[in-house]
Amino acid sequence: MREFFLLSLCVAFAAVGCKQGEGGGGGGGDELFGAFDPAAEVKALQGTWKVKDSAFGSTPSVWTLQGDKLTIQSGDKKKEGELEVTMPGELAFVQQASGGTSREYFAYARDGEAVYIGLGVAGVKAGDRYLLRDDGLVAFQAGACKFHAKKMFGGWEAPVDVKCAVEGDQFRYEVPDRFKKGELKQGSAKIVGNLLLNDQMQGHRAEKAQP
Repeated sequence: MREFFLLSLCVAFAAVGCKQGEGGGGGGGDELFGAFDPAAEVKALQGTWKVKDSAFGSTPSVWTLQGDKLTIQSGDKKKEGELEVTMPGELAFVQQASGGTSREYFAYARDGEAVYIGLGVAGVKAGDRYLLRDDGLVAFQAGACKFHAKKMFGGWEAPVDVKCAVEGDQFRYEVPDRFKKGELKQGSAKIVGNLLLNDQMQGHRAEKAQP
């Protein structure tokens, strides 16, 4: 699943600059993420990659990352902005637009040289903690499973107790159903090494371009 989110407040109040807070810093992100280090992920992604970042294009885009500056070349279209690893299982391509900030979100997971960027649901096993992004962050450790929703301007809502289980090579979990208030929906992801990848995301392995 890929989400494109142009802040509605920026559109409604174009005269007032605004920017959405992100990342694993404030709001308890460092404690929540445990052994997962967003800065280390950005460092590991330096260079040029072929990325299947679209559900429609048959040819991968070319992503070039230098520091936090990201250029995406898709055919004859070129976009420039910044890369943010916002939480385990997710990264964002950030651009300045219409007097505000737009973010294009992608599922993301990495285990050594195995890198997945694109569409679907992804996560990682960091230490003894399973962390998966699906409409928020599912965190499973020592038999306790909680869902954390992001606040619009940074930080996290109070966690919600949900059910998770590891069954063979499957990580099964619940998250609040965004369309049915008060109800939960079930999901699953395959455990591939230290990665959590749903069926769609398994087809989005990125390829490192030769220097």
